[in-house]
Amino acid sequence: MYSLFEYNKKGHMRVVREEALEEGRDIERTRIIESMSSKGMSPEEIANLCDWSVDEVKKIIKEIVN
Repeated sequence: MYSLFEYNKKGHMRVVREEALEEGRDIERTRIIESMSSKGMSPEEIANLCDWSVDEVKKIIKEIVN
């Protein structure tokens, strides 16, 4: 049986792990969009190929440029 502290610690670690995975996916998505954009692909082409929204791709490209 886990103590309340151990249970909360395990839950906290799970949340931290999930946040780290999400951050890693965001970094990789940005890298992919930057690479495709630098090769002359339009936001629409990138969104279509990667199954992301055009608005999301445009937002990330704007963040990269700034």
